[in-house]
Amino acid sequence: MLPWRKLLPNVELALEVANVGPAEQAIEMVGLRGFENAYPAVLSGGMRQRVAIARALTLRP
Repeated sequence: MLPWRKLLPNVELALEVANVGPAEQAIEMVGLRGFENAYPAVLSGGMRQRVAIARALTLRP
């Protein structure tokens, strides 16, 4: 995760590179709704892992 980007932009980073659709659905699937504007420093280690899973889901559902 990039520490200067909030959760939603961190997930969208993979989408920007791959030119894929929105990330909100992946964030909801991993249970992080409500944390879209949180910086990585605020998230627990498990939540950071779920961000990585959300990024993976957006590229290979």
